[in-house]
Amino acid sequence: MPLSLLPHSVSKPVEKAYTKVFRPPNLRLRFGSLSTPNFYVVVALLTFSAYIIFSGIFYDIINSPPSMGQERDPMTGLVYPVVVHRGGISSQFVLEGFSAGFFYVLAGASFIMIASTNSIVQIVGLVSFVLSYAILSVFMRTKMGDYPF
Repeated sequence: MPLSLLPHSVSKPVEKAYTKVFRPPNLRLRFGSLSTPNFYVVVALLTFSAYIIFSGIFYDIINSPPSMGQERDPMTGLVYPVVVHRGGISSQFVLEGFSAGFFYVLAGASFIMIASTNSIVQIVGLVSFVLSYAILSVFMRTKMGDYPF
């Protein structure tokens, strides 16, 4: 039972006896002070961590997929590289995850740019949102053949 929960008449003698038996060390420790980190450093770290998480790094670590795949052209018989894993909604190549994560973060950053007061930044945000939406839709159409959007 902590001493603070004991009645005052009991806790003072117990505390006095405790300090007579066990003498606490007289240490003068100096702890460094933490300063507030720069705002832009925090935003950059949060954006980078969102990029890593959206890229599917946990899937990549657990399943260790190849960075790219390859398909054979049925007409010519030539083998060509592919970045998007076709037909596998629950699987991905490493480059597919990193590029999709980039466009997810770009879409999120475009919302911040659209909320700006500068009209040039708003236009850049709108263009980047439309671009990221279109490319992510192409990814989904490639992965699922009948993706409607």
